[in-house]
Amino acid sequence: MEMEEILVRYFQGECSEEERQQAEEFKRSFPNEFTLLEKLWTNRERISVIDYDSQQAWDSVWTAISDTPQRKTRSMYYNLICWAAVIVLLITATVVILQNSADTMTVVGSGGNTQVSLADGTLVWLNDNATLTYPKEFTEFRKVILTGEAYFEVKRDVSRPFIIESNQVDVKVLGTSFNVRLSENGALVSVTSGLVEVQLKDGKSSGQFAKGEEAFVEKSTIVKQALSPNFQSWRTGEFVFENTPLPQAIKELKTYYKTGLNYAGDSVDCQLTARISKMKVEEVTELLQSVCE
Repeated sequence: MEMEEILVRYFQGECSEEERQQAEEFKRSFPNEFTLLEKLWTNRERISVIDYDSQQAWDSVWTAISDTPQRKTRSMYYNLICWAAVIVLLITATVVILQNSADTMTVVGSGGNTQVSLADGTLVWLNDNATLTYPKEFTEFRKVILTGEAYFEVKRDVSRPFIIESNQVDVKVLGTSFNVRLSENGALVSVTSGLVEVQLKDGKSSGQFAKGEEAFVEKSTIVKQALSPNFQSWRTGEFVFENTPLPQAIKELKTYYKTGLNYAGDSVDCQLTARISKMKVEEVTELLQSVCE
Protein backbone atom coordinates (compact mmCIF):
# COMPACT_ATOMS: atom_id res chain seq x y z
CA MET A 1 0.00 0.00 0.00
CA GLU A 2 1.39 3.41 -0.96
CA MET A 3 1.98 6.11 1.62
CA GLU A 4 -0.82 8.39 0.42
CA GLU A 5 -3.30 5.57 1.01
CA ILE A 6 -1.83 4.87 4.43
CA LEU A 7 -2.23 8.52 5.41
CA VAL A 8 -5.85 8.50 4.29
CA ARG A 9 -6.53 5.41 6.41
CA TYR A 10 -4.60 6.95 9.33
CA PHE A 11 -6.71 10.11 9.25
CA GLN A 12 -9.85 7.97 9.02
CA GLY A 13 -8.76 5.98 12.10
CA GLU A 14 -8.95 2.72 10.13
CA CYS A 15 -5.26 1.81 9.79
CA SER A 16 -3.47 -1.23 11.13
CA GLU A 17 -0.70 -1.01 13.72
CA GLU A 18 1.92 -1.34 10.98
CA GLU A 19 0.27 1.43 8.96
CA ARG A 20 0.07 3.62 12.05
CA GLN A 21 3.82 3.26 12.56
CA GLN A 22 4.48 4.16 8.92
CA ALA A 23 2.24 7.22 9.14
CA GLU A 24 3.95 8.41 12.31
CA GLU A 25 7.36 7.90 10.71
CA PHE A 26 6.18 10.17 7.88
CA LYS A 27 5.04 12.66 10.54
CA ARG A 28 8.52 12.67 12.10
CA SER A 29 10.22 13.06 8.70
CA PHE A 30 7.89 15.74 7.34
CA PRO A 31 6.31 17.45 10.38
CA ASN A 32 5.15 20.62 8.59
CA GLU A 33 3.56 18.73 5.71
CA PHE A 34 1.88 16.27 8.07
CA THR A 35 0.50 19.05 10.30
CA LEU A 36 -1.07 20.88 7.39
CA LEU A 37 -2.44 17.68 5.85
CA GLU A 38 -4.02 16.76 9.17
CA LYS A 39 -5.49 20.24 9.61
CA LEU A 40 -6.95 20.23 6.12
CA TRP A 41 -8.34 16.71 6.47
CA THR A 42 -10.44 18.01 9.33
CA ASN A 43 -11.68 20.85 7.12
CA ARG A 44 -11.82 18.94 3.81
CA GLU A 45 -15.49 19.72 3.20
CA ARG A 46 -14.70 23.44 3.24
CA ILE A 47 -11.76 23.45 0.80
CA SER A 48 -12.30 25.86 -2.07
CA VAL A 49 -10.05 25.59 -5.15
CA ILE A 50 -10.45 26.43 -8.81
CA ASP A 51 -9.15 24.61 -11.91
CA TYR A 52 -6.66 21.91 -10.91
CA ASP A 53 -5.38 18.55 -12.11
CA SER A 54 -5.46 16.69 -8.81
CA GLN A 55 -3.66 13.52 -9.93
CA GLN A 56 -0.83 15.48 -11.56
CA ALA A 57 -0.62 17.69 -8.47
CA TRP A 58 -0.25 14.71 -6.17
CA ASP A 59 2.32 13.05 -8.46
CA SER A 60 4.54 16.09 -8.78
CA VAL A 61 4.60 17.06 -5.12
CA TRP A 62 4.72 13.54 -3.69
CA THR A 63 7.78 12.89 -5.88
CA ALA A 64 9.50 15.84 -4.22
CA ILE A 65 9.01 14.49 -0.68
CA SER A 66 9.28 10.75 -1.32
CA ASP A 67 12.48 8.75 -0.89
CA THR A 68 11.50 6.54 -3.82
CA PRO A 69 9.89 8.73 -6.48
CA GLN A 70 7.53 6.91 -8.80
CA ARG A 71 4.38 7.54 -10.77
CA LYS A 72 1.27 7.01 -8.67
CA THR A 73 -1.70 5.04 -10.00
CA ARG A 74 -5.37 5.24 -9.23
CA SER A 75 -6.65 3.12 -6.38
CA MET A 76 -9.76 2.49 -4.32
CA TYR A 77 -8.93 5.72 -2.49
CA TYR A 78 -8.77 7.82 -5.67
CA ASN A 79 -11.54 10.24 -4.73
CA LEU A 80 -9.90 10.96 -1.39
CA ILE A 81 -6.46 11.21 -2.97
CA CYS A 82 -7.84 13.84 -5.33
CA TRP A 83 -8.37 16.37 -2.56
CA ALA A 84 -5.11 15.28 -0.92
CA ALA A 85 -3.27 16.09 -4.14
CA VAL A 86 -4.65 19.59 -4.06
CA ILE A 87 -3.62 20.01 -0.43
CA VAL A 88 -0.04 18.83 -0.96
CA LEU A 89 0.34 21.03 -4.03
CA LEU A 90 -0.88 24.01 -2.07
CA ILE A 91 1.60 23.27 0.73
CA THR A 92 4.49 24.01 -1.63
CA ALA A 93 3.10 26.34 -4.25
CA THR A 94 0.11 28.47 -3.38
CA VAL A 95 -2.66 29.22 -0.89
CA VAL A 96 -5.07 26.92 0.90
CA ILE A 97 -8.47 28.55 1.29
CA LEU A 98 -11.10 27.16 3.60
CA GLN A 99 -14.70 28.17 3.06
CA ASN A 100 -15.99 28.91 6.56
CA SER A 101 -19.35 30.28 5.48
CA ALA A 102 -20.90 32.31 2.70
CA ASP A 103 -19.16 35.44 3.95
CA THR A 104 -15.97 34.28 5.68
CA MET A 105 -12.71 32.74 4.46
CA THR A 106 -9.67 31.25 6.19
CA VAL A 107 -6.24 31.13 4.57
CA VAL A 108 -3.48 28.81 5.81
CA GLY A 109 0.09 30.03 5.30
CA SER A 110 2.40 27.75 3.33
CA GLY A 111 5.90 28.07 1.92
CA GLY A 112 6.83 30.75 4.44
CA ASN A 113 5.43 33.73 2.57
CA THR A 114 1.78 33.41 1.53
CA GLN A 115 0.25 36.70 0.37
CA VAL A 116 -3.41 37.57 0.87
CA SER A 117 -5.25 40.62 -0.51
CA LEU A 118 -8.24 41.74 1.52
CA ALA A 119 -11.31 43.52 0.17
CA ASP A 120 -10.21 46.95 1.47
CA GLY A 121 -6.81 46.79 -0.22
CA THR A 122 -4.92 45.59 2.87
CA LEU A 123 -2.11 43.14 2.11
CA VAL A 124 -1.12 40.31 4.46
CA TRP A 125 1.83 37.91 4.30
CA LEU A 126 1.45 34.68 6.31
CA ASN A 127 4.27 32.57 7.73
CA ASP A 128 4.12 28.75 7.63
CA ASN A 129 0.97 27.31 9.25
CA ALA A 130 -0.35 30.75 10.25
CA THR A 131 -4.08 31.18 9.67
CA LEU A 132 -6.02 34.31 8.79
CA THR A 133 -9.81 34.38 9.00
CA TYR A 134 -11.48 37.36 7.33
CA PRO A 135 -14.75 38.45 5.71
CA LYS A 136 -15.03 38.52 1.95
CA GLU A 137 -16.30 42.09 2.23
CA PHE A 138 -15.85 44.56 5.09
CA THR A 139 -18.91 46.51 6.26
CA GLU A 140 -18.82 48.99 9.14
CA PHE A 141 -15.98 47.03 10.74
CA ARG A 142 -12.64 45.76 9.50
CA LYS A 143 -11.86 42.80 11.71
CA VAL A 144 -9.76 39.67 11.10
CA ILE A 145 -8.60 36.75 13.28
CA LEU A 146 -4.97 35.60 13.28
CA THR A 147 -3.02 32.64 14.61
CA GLY A 148 0.74 32.32 14.09
CA GLU A 149 2.80 35.03 12.40
CA ALA A 150 1.95 37.57 9.70
CA TYR A 151 3.06 40.90 8.26
CA PHE A 152 0.36 43.50 7.52
CA GLU A 153 0.22 46.52 5.23
CA VAL A 154 -3.12 48.03 6.23
CA LYS A 155 -4.99 50.32 3.85
CA ARG A 156 -5.76 53.58 5.63
CA ASP A 157 -9.43 54.24 6.41
CA VAL A 158 -10.06 56.72 9.23
CA SER A 159 -13.74 55.79 9.42
CA ARG A 160 -13.06 52.07 9.91
CA PRO A 161 -10.14 51.04 12.14
CA PHE A 162 -8.53 47.71 11.27
CA ILE A 163 -8.61 45.19 14.14
CA ILE A 164 -6.66 41.94 14.46
CA GLU A 165 -8.04 39.53 17.04
CA SER A 166 -6.04 36.71 18.63
CA ASN A 167 -6.07 34.62 21.78
CA GLN A 168 -3.41 36.84 23.37
CA VAL A 169 -4.01 40.42 22.24
CA ASP A 170 -6.05 42.66 19.97
CA VAL A 171 -4.22 45.00 17.59
CA LYS A 172 -5.96 48.14 16.30
CA VAL A 173 -4.73 50.46 13.51
CA LEU A 174 -5.96 52.95 10.92
CA GLY A 175 -3.33 52.51 8.25
CA THR A 176 0.16 51.21 8.91
CA SER A 177 2.56 48.29 8.45
CA PHE A 178 3.68 45.89 11.14
CA ASN A 179 4.54 42.29 11.97
CA VAL A 180 2.56 40.18 14.45
CA ARG A 181 4.08 37.02 15.95
CA LEU A 182 1.79 34.97 18.18
CA SER A 183 2.79 31.95 20.25
CA GLU A 184 1.62 30.07 23.30
CA ASN A 185 3.95 32.18 25.44
CA GLY A 186 2.80 35.60 24.25
CA ALA A 187 2.99 38.00 21.34
CA LEU A 188 5.40 40.35 19.59
CA VAL A 189 4.13 43.28 17.50
CA SER A 190 6.82 45.05 15.45
CA VAL A 191 5.87 48.39 13.85
CA THR A 192 7.46 49.63 10.60
CA SER A 193 5.15 52.57 9.89
CA GLY A 194 2.22 54.43 11.44
CA LEU A 195 0.81 53.88 14.91
CA VAL A 196 -0.41 50.60 16.44
CA GLU A 197 -2.54 50.07 19.55
CA VAL A 198 -2.06 46.78 21.40
CA GLN A 199 -4.58 45.68 24.03
CA LEU A 200 -4.63 42.64 26.29
CA LYS A 201 -7.68 40.39 26.00
CA ASP A 202 -8.80 41.23 29.53
CA GLY A 203 -8.89 44.92 28.61
CA LYS A 204 -6.85 45.88 31.66
CA SER A 205 -3.74 47.04 29.82
CA SER A 206 -2.99 48.63 26.45
CA GLY A 207 -0.35 50.73 24.76
CA GLN A 208 0.45 52.60 21.56
CA PHE A 209 3.55 51.86 19.51
CA ALA A 210 5.11 53.89 16.71
CA LYS A 211 7.51 53.14 13.86
CA GLY A 212 10.69 51.49 15.13
CA GLU A 213 9.08 50.12 18.29
CA GLU A 214 7.90 46.69 19.40
CA ALA A 215 5.25 45.56 21.83
CA PHE A 216 6.39 42.47 23.70
CA VAL A 217 3.42 40.83 25.41
CA GLU A 218 3.85 38.14 28.04
CA LYS A 219 1.12 37.04 30.43
CA SER A 220 -0.47 40.28 31.73
CA THR A 221 2.23 42.77 30.75
CA ILE A 222 3.04 44.83 27.66
CA VAL A 223 6.64 45.99 27.31
CA LYS A 224 7.86 48.59 24.80
CA GLN A 225 11.23 47.85 23.21
CA ALA A 226 13.35 48.79 20.20
CA LEU A 227 12.62 47.07 16.89
CA SER A 228 14.46 43.78 16.47
CA PRO A 229 16.66 43.91 13.32
CA ASN A 230 15.46 40.56 11.97
CA PHE A 231 11.78 40.64 12.89
CA GLN A 232 10.60 40.11 9.29
CA SER A 233 13.53 38.10 7.96
CA TRP A 234 11.20 35.09 7.71
CA ARG A 235 9.70 36.68 4.59
CA THR A 236 12.48 38.95 3.25
CA GLY A 237 15.55 36.73 3.62
CA GLU A 238 17.46 39.78 4.91
CA PHE A 239 19.48 39.33 8.12
CA VAL A 240 21.71 41.62 10.16
CA PHE A 241 23.91 40.14 12.89
CA GLU A 242 26.21 42.13 15.14
CA ASN A 243 28.10 40.08 17.71
CA THR A 244 25.15 37.69 17.81
CA PRO A 245 25.76 34.39 19.65
CA LEU A 246 25.89 31.53 17.15
CA PRO A 247 22.90 29.56 18.56
CA GLN A 248 20.70 32.67 18.38
CA ALA A 249 21.87 33.45 14.83
CA ILE A 250 21.08 29.91 13.65
CA LYS A 251 17.65 30.06 15.29
CA GLU A 252 16.86 33.27 13.39
CA LEU A 253 18.27 31.96 10.11
CA LYS A 254 16.00 28.91 10.31
CA THR A 255 12.93 31.16 10.20
CA TYR A 256 13.79 31.69 6.51
CA TYR A 257 15.89 28.62 5.65
CA LYS A 258 13.34 25.92 6.50
CA THR A 259 15.57 23.05 5.37
CA GLY A 260 19.23 22.44 4.64
CA LEU A 261 20.75 24.59 7.37
CA ASN A 262 22.10 21.84 9.59
CA TYR A 263 25.25 23.58 10.77
CA ALA A 264 25.79 23.17 14.50
CA GLY A 265 29.39 24.33 14.98
CA ASP A 266 31.91 23.35 17.58
CA SER A 267 32.28 26.72 19.27
CA VAL A 268 29.27 27.72 21.34
CA ASP A 269 31.11 30.95 22.20
CA CYS A 270 31.30 32.08 18.58
CA GLN A 271 29.56 35.38 17.75
CA LEU A 272 28.45 36.30 14.27
CA THR A 273 28.73 39.74 12.65
CA ALA A 274 27.39 39.68 9.10
CA ARG A 275 24.75 40.87 6.65
CA ILE A 276 22.93 38.16 4.72
CA SER A 277 20.64 38.87 1.77
CA LYS A 278 18.78 35.89 0.30
CA MET A 279 21.91 33.78 0.12
CA LYS A 280 21.70 30.13 -0.84
CA VAL A 281 21.59 27.83 2.16
CA GLU A 282 24.93 26.31 1.11
CA GLU A 283 26.51 29.78 1.10
CA VAL A 284 25.16 30.51 4.57
CA THR A 285 26.61 27.23 5.85
CA GLU A 286 30.00 28.10 4.34
CA LEU A 287 29.84 31.55 5.96
CA LEU A 288 29.18 30.06 9.38
CA GLN A 289 32.01 27.59 8.93
CA SER A 290 34.47 30.31 7.92
CA VAL A 291 33.56 32.50 10.88
CA CYS A 292 33.13 29.96 13.64
CA GLU A 293 35.63 27.20 12.88
